[in-house]
Amino acid sequence: MAEITVRAIDSALAMEEVQKRLGDDALIISTQRIDGQIEITATDEEVIKSQKENKPFILGEIYRQDNFSAVLDRKVGEVKGDTDRNASSDLYSEMTNKISKINADLSELKLLLDNYDDVPFEFGTIDKLRFIGFRSSTLNIFDDLSNETKIKEAVRKLAKAFVNGKCNHFESSDIIIVTGAAGSGKSTFTDKFITLQKNNNKEKEFIKFADQSKRKLITAAKNIKLSNDKQDRSKQQALVIDTSNQENDINLILLDVCKANPEAKISVIQTVPVGSSYESLAYNLGLLVAMTTSLAFMFHSIFTQDSMFRFGDDFPYLMIHAPTQHPTQPDTVMGDIIKTHLDPDTLLDWDDWEIMLRNALKPRQNYVITRERLFYILYLQHQGIISMEEALVELELSIKPDKIKEILLDQDLVFNWTKIQRIILHAKAWQPQLFQLIDRLHNDLNRGKSAILADDWRLDLAIEKSKKSQSGHLFICVNNQSKSNQRVIVDVVVPGGLPELRTQQFEIQSSKRPTAPLPVNHETKEDVLDWAPKYLQKGAFLWLPLAWDEDFGGQKVVQVILKDFEGKIIKSRTIHTAELTLSSRLFESRLEAILFARKVGNGPIPV
Repeated sequence: MAEITVRAIDSALAMEEVQKRLGDDALIISTQRIDGQIEITATDEEVIKSQKENKPFILGEIYRQDNFSAVLDRKVGEVKGDTDRNASSDLYSEMTNKISKINADLSELKLLLDNYDDVPFEFGTIDKLRFIGFRSSTLNIFDDLSNETKIKEAVRKLAKAFVNGKCNHFESSDIIIVTGAAGSGKSTFTDKFITLQKNNNKEKEFIKFADQSKRKLITAAKNIKLSNDKQDRSKQQALVIDTSNQENDINLILLDVCKANPEAKISVIQTVPVGSSYESLAYNLGLLVAMTTSLAFMFHSIFTQDSMFRFGDDFPYLMIHAPTQHPTQPDTVMGDIIKTHLDPDTLLDWDDWEIMLRNALKPRQNYVITRERLFYILYLQHQGIISMEEALVELELSIKPDKIKEILLDQDLVFNWTKIQRIILHAKAWQPQLFQLIDRLHNDLNRGKSAILADDWRLDLAIEKSKKSQSGHLFICVNNQSKSNQRVIVDVVVPGGLPELRTQQFEIQSSKRPTAPLPVNHETKEDVLDWAPKYLQKGAFLWLPLAWDEDFGGQKVVQVILKDFEGKIIKSRTIHTAELTLSSRLFESRLEAILFARKVGNGPIPV
């Protein structure tokens, strides 16, 4: 008989040591945490059934497998004896009644479906409004709007709710942008609007701008006399911009105006081609919006995302969704990053698309690897690294050829080729440093860097550029190219950080490394398209939020140390942030990248 005490950094390692020294029949006497480590006291002594009350309880012979059934039956009997039999009977009766009611409801539903063709059915006004995109929460705010309400009356009530008479935003705005589809009456509306404002606001000069020159627009926006300039007692001005007929011009114009005059108050008016009937007006009413931003550039951008970007967008809430949570250790790099940056509405459709993809795979194909490979191929095809033809050939290796059109090449799909490229680029707009890791892995495989061909371990880092704030994101990619799976420790040292030391522990699978540089794409040989998704999947990927003390200034340095479980250092890297002179530049760059991603998603499938 023996009693031992074992200490380890976690309970799993401590238990392994106990089993190694005492065997599988070892009994745990106590477990406690001492100095940040787990201490387990164990013995191989046979424990008798009767134990003194002042000793720790030990799972002894009475609870071993051969006696477990008897103990369980005894405990069930004790509970059963204490149960009110009348209560059980009442519960059974209630459940029976509910089941009978459900069966009756199902029978009625089946009868209704069987006779569906013979039942006259007509959409009411409320049904039609829901069908064209109005949410129930929007329609529910109108108490007097019923399903029998005529279209003419419904439109009048909804229009009054959206545009509630006089809007004071326009009178206080410095710049007013009028946009809308071709033929919607932008120019006519602009002239009437200026005339109305001149009559109602004689202290302010309203200037029409209809020139398509970007240079002249920027100059006009810069020179406008702001309404909040209390020092200048001359007549204040408002610039009314009549946009061109290009649908996407509003995005570029708004950016140019914000850059030219970040302090200006901006309003945007969307004109609507109402047609010649009230029905036409109802179907276009959802496009009628007029809103005003506040003073700062950031608020201009928020307004842009919150309002204008949703017009004609297949994913209207994607552009205004800001991810607040993310996995520290993603199971899959591209798949998890994409889902992290999807808004809840889009995420529901995304889950449906993943089911379609799973059903489209050839037999014996790994779904996770195939999905990551698909994202990687679409990412490279957009960058022009591989052609559309090469991408399709590669996809046909794991996806049924007849299914590729159903899940990727149909222009009407919720998610198709270009729309998936959009959400990949959308995630990249938020986390460009993460995609730096992906791009570097691609280059290392393609060029045969020593980190791939010679080293047992590959450690790569990327850090978010500083926004002169006290927080950021750190991305770590670790690949094990040794001959066996290994447990490792990653220490992240952040001087002045909160905390200054962060430790992650995990087991990394062994990845076979190539023996020579890999071609990007090859018909018969292994290539980067085969290796990169597997490397990302088998490696360890960390996404860590960083924070610094409020009083900490200057350049922020981060050190990452890779160690084995004995504390021996395998690799170490140091990285630092790059300070920017303008805090708005990162926000502006992200906005431009999000706009570009949207443009890609709205484009035709490159077939």
